[in-house]
Amino acid sequence: MADLDAMIVSRSLNYKGVIRNLADDGICINIHSEQNLYQLLNGMLFEVRFALPSGENIDLHCEVIRTHRQTAEVLETTLGMKIIDQPPEYRQFLKTHH
Repeated sequence: MADLDAMIVSRSLNYKGVIRNLADDGICINIHSEQNLYQLLNGMLFEVRFALPSGENIDLHCEVIRTHRQTAEVLETTLGMKIIDQPPEYRQFLKTHH
């Protein structure tokens, strides 16, 4: 399952991204932004908000565990995030789509 539009939200930082991969314990998100993405650091906590193909909205509480930045010309960062809190709807979705 991939290519779901998402918002990555903290108290002071908000980014639009695309979820490239979903798993039981983590997700991979690409963020393409003109903003300075170098402030995204391992250990930061975010809410990842997205809609399932059914239209149901999901909020996942996540921690950044890996960042990979492309070149300055590309302006893209890939985040590997550990899911701290999984709502029941997310667990059910993974069961039916894996």
